[in-house]
Amino acid sequence: MIVSHGRLHAQTGVSATAHDVVKQLRGEHPPLPKRARMAREIEVGRLLSDHPNAMPVWDSGSEGGKWFVMPKAQAVATECLDDLRDPAALRDLVESLCSALAAAHGIQAPGSPHGWVHRDIKPSNVLRLDGRWVLAD
Repeated sequence: MIVSHGRLHAQTGVSATAHDVVKQLRGEHPPLPKRARMAREIEVGRLLSDHPNAMPVWDSGSEGGKWFVMPKAQAVATECLDDLRDPAALRDLVESLCSALAAAHGIQAPGSPHGWVHRDIKPSNVLRLDGRWVLAD
């Protein structure tokens, strides 16, 4: 599955129940802006790894191109539209996104008086992970 500036690869973890996904930049020599964006995604993901509504970054590296590892989500928001017709379920999604964004906005961005700004909120970045909503990318 190709996403924004990277490619996702499903990986099976060490145990039968541990699944993760590797997101890797496309191409042998991706442009500097894409590498910088992924570096920011890795940094913010690590800083928010303990937040229940932010997609954690478990590992990262640059061997064979810039990449990072995150848990494999069970679904994206667009796959849950029927469930989200329920006002309580939709409220849960919105509150989860607001919580993740508030946490990101609270992280001081280098060279800026403001916190991190997501700039790419869309259904494919809203994921269901272990029974809760998380914001990725």
